[in-house]
Amino acid sequence: MVGQTWASAEQTQFLQSNLQEYLDINCGSKNYGDFWATLRKNWFQSYPEHEHLFPNKVQEELTDEECRIVGDAINKRMGVGLFFFCDLW
Repeated sequence: MVGQTWASAEQTQFLQSNLQEYLDINCGSKNYGDFWATLRKNWFQSYPEHEHLFPNKVQEELTDEECRIVGDAINKRMGVGLFFFCDLW
């Protein structure tokens, strides 16, 4: 049985839809800069971190402390994508 993942089924599908591009880069140039930038932009547009942490607030309503928490979560989340792709193969 596969263990629990941090991503929802929809988020997993989103990440898997980018897997072939990741593998192509991994087998080729290994220049991931544009790939990660685009993936992160699309991810956070689709799944805003503040909506996950503070589902009853719009971003403009967040306190300074809540903004710091969201920023920390974004930084942590940005590192997770690499582990997702490495775990798939």
